[in-house]
Amino acid sequence: QPSTQHTAPINNARPQPYPTTRHHNAPPVFKGLERNALRLGGLSRQECGYELAFCLIMKPSWRNGAMALATGFIIVILLAYDHSEASSIGTDISLNTVRTDAHAPLGGFDPETRERHCNELMDKFGFWSREQCTLWNLIETEATINMAPYLASNMPERKKWWSPTMPTDPPGSGSNGRIIYHLHLHKAAGSSFCSWFKEARQLYGNRAGRRTTNPKNNCNVPKEWWMDKSKPELGFQYGAYIGATRKQMRSVYANIRQRGWIYVASEGSVEEQPIFGRTGPYFYTTMLRDPFEWMLSMWHFFNTYHGKKHDLDTYLTEDLWGTPQFFTRRLCGVKCVLEPALTHEHFLRAKSMLDHYDLVLAQEIAMKDPRATLQLLKKSFPTLSFPSISSPKKVGKYHRDVQFTVEQLDFIRNHTLMDKVLYEYAKTLHKRKLSELDIVHKFVTR
Repeated sequence: QPSTQHTAPINNARPQPYPTTRHHNAPPVFKGLERNALRLGGLSRQECGYELAFCLIMKPSWRNGAMALATGFIIVILLAYDHSEASSIGTDISLNTVRTDAHAPLGGFDPETRERHCNELMDKFGFWSREQCTLWNLIETEATINMAPYLASNMPERKKWWSPTMPTDPPGSGSNGRIIYHLHLHKAAGSSFCSWFKEARQLYGNRAGRRTTNPKNNCNVPKEWWMDKSKPELGFQYGAYIGATRKQMRSVYANIRQRGWIYVASEGSVEEQPIFGRTGPYFYTTMLRDPFEWMLSMWHFFNTYHGKKHDLDTYLTEDLWGTPQFFTRRLCGVKCVLEPALTHEHFLRAKSMLDHYDLVLAQEIAMKDPRATLQLLKKSFPTLSFPSISSPKKVGKYHRDVQFTVEQLDFIRNHTLMDKVLYEYAKTLHKRKLSELDIVHKFVTR
């Protein structure tokens, strides 16, 4: 049974400490309090303020009403600043946040029972490591980070900078509906998703028949809207296309609305401060893919579009594109993509984000039954008309053509250990949506 502090690094790499809450443009007094907090053993800013007040008041030279009043004023400002948007916990939520175990572990606390349960998971999902059983246990126990700062329902009305969103208006239905935002994980049918929405048309209102998305650049948000030149390391492959911060998100959202688009894509990472919920600005979607299929598809893509004809071994050792745990890093967020090593905490953050996505698909399921996928899109976006959905001709091609060596298998497994668990969870979420669709269909046809 994993402990409540998940810090075990993956791949035996030494984990780097996850960034704690930064206070951008903080006044000098707050910076001084942070230094004092380190001296006092990592107290919070409020606790540090109380400590400062106590020290000042207890000194004889400071025992006068004026200084007591000044000290109280500092504490009031401190608390107000702590709850402001600039220093909200949503700005830089630490991974050492509260996690909730809604149920007792399915495997129980008995080691023999846990061992048996892990063997069952390996048979069911094709897991190859007991580490994956530990990660799946976080899913079974409904563990999560504190998502309260990322819920639109928790934001004051005065801070909601997006268009008034009516929960009764379907996403993609115009100025009162949420913009559909797809996190495009490379080689996971993101281009197919884009083509579906390029062909989609509005059915009602003054937007009937109009295009729904950016006709260029694979439906992506234009880079000039979001790219931060001061952070070149967070470019096309790693940046948050709809804005890394709330301030950037506000600007990008205004540009999208001005263009009249109701669907946008991002081939980067989840933003620092996503805003989830029916009254938020976006309807979040994404699609994951079987990690082995994904790796082989990346190899094929690299050879096809980069003019090389390398065998798999050469690709894995010399040309490998993408960081280890590719899906996990991007769902964890823009701060995780360049981390040298991921821990259980990073996985838990990625899983918690996925929990709040409005529509999560698994490519193998979506492409195996295009008709069911089309019905799922129509149910999710009832004001849009989708002509058709077809299965790519190359699905499954790479596995049949490749004979893996033991070294290649070990490398790919190590490279995608967390992603495999997230992918199996995405399949669970996808099947759940299909079961809801089936229930609705049976109800309507009775």
